[in-house]
Amino acid sequence: MDKLPKRFHNYLKHSVRFRCKLSPPPKSSSELKFVLNVLEKLATVDILRSTSLTPLDPKKLLESGFWIDILYSPCYPKSIFSPMLPKGDFPPLSKESIAKNKLAQSNFIEKLNSLVAIPRFHALETDTEYIENQRGIKLVHQLVPSAMSYRGNYELTTSTIDNPLISIKRKEPLVNEHVLRASMRHNFQLFHKFESIAIYKNGLFNLVEMN
Repeated sequence: MDKLPKRFHNYLKHSVRFRCKLSPPPKSSSELKFVLNVLEKLATVDILRSTSLTPLDPKKLLESGFWIDILYSPCYPKSIFSPMLPKGDFPPLSKESIAKNKLAQSNFIEKLNSLVAIPRFHALETDTEYIENQRGIKLVHQLVPSAMSYRGNYELTTSTIDNPLISIKRKEPLVNEHVLRASMRHNFQLFHKFESIAIYKNGLFNLVEMN
């Protein structure tokens, strides 16, 4: 990795790796495609990995869960790994651009940390009002007893066709995102929940780990 051209090092400096478990796992390629398509729209994607659904191994999914692993580049509109990308699209970094990229990286990490759930594709494909953007869907849920102190101290977004993801819109300082997600109980027939979210900033290390 030390032999990579300098422009690759600069590009990866502000990349973000997002890893999470999806619960419940998608049951079909259509469900998986819907989730990945939505996540791919959050920022430029360099690498995307997920647990395979072919062949579907229920025992393995039960033991290990269904995982999604994405390397994002939130600072650039195109991936440097695109075979058709001209070198001029990635000028040398300046002090101003480094500060701008750090801010973009920080804001993107905050967005990823706020993710909670996404509707299941099979629950949406026949919902014409949702598809035509005439209504949104809220994540109806309950908190486990140990997290009842969080009640009233956070708000979630509403899922729409333009932005299907359910995120934490507002929270008080006492609310921990990881604890909140783990403490939610919801209808598995309607939503996938993002669990065990991990976010990494070391670009070169992430590239090695994911290849």
